[in-house]
Amino acid sequence: MASSKKVRGLLVEIGGDTSKLQTALKEVDKTTNSLSKELRGINTLLKFDPSNTTLLNQKAEVLSETLKETENRLDALQQAQKKLDDAGVDKHSAEYRDLQREIESTTQKISNLKNETSNLIKVGTGLEKVGSTIYNVGTTIDNVGSKLTTGLTLPIIALGGY
Repeated sequence: MASSKKVRGLLVEIGGDTSKLQTALKEVDKTTNSLSKELRGINTLLKFDPSNTTLLNQKAEVLSETLKETENRLDALQQAQKKLDDAGVDKHSAEYRDLQREIESTTQKISNLKNETSNLIKVGTGLEKVGSTIYNVGTTIDNVGSKLTTGLTLPIIALGGY
């Protein structure tokens, strides 16, 4: 018995039970939408304070989760395509082409998420270098202050006492 499955306005007919695929796609879409909303909120806050490490860490976590869920979606779509191929569905049908476009769209989204993650890593590395530089400057100033205390202040006190 052939059943129908809609994937974002896309009707895929598969000979067999599609309830597991439908459930998986619905759950992945729900999670991905929630993560996208959270990511938009984080990005809005980062516009006001781009170097906020708490927000940058949250963005990294959300990007990682979104990437994982989007990869799960791609796997489910590819499984649907494989089932269609195995069932001998016409590859020139509108539904099959819609599924292929959905797979391409999801693949592109994965690529964009990986690029955004890479850019975030670069920002984090840059902030880490700035922090290290500030630490080194602070250490140098502390060392100079200690040397001045030892080299100037103590002899001046000793002269004053003499």
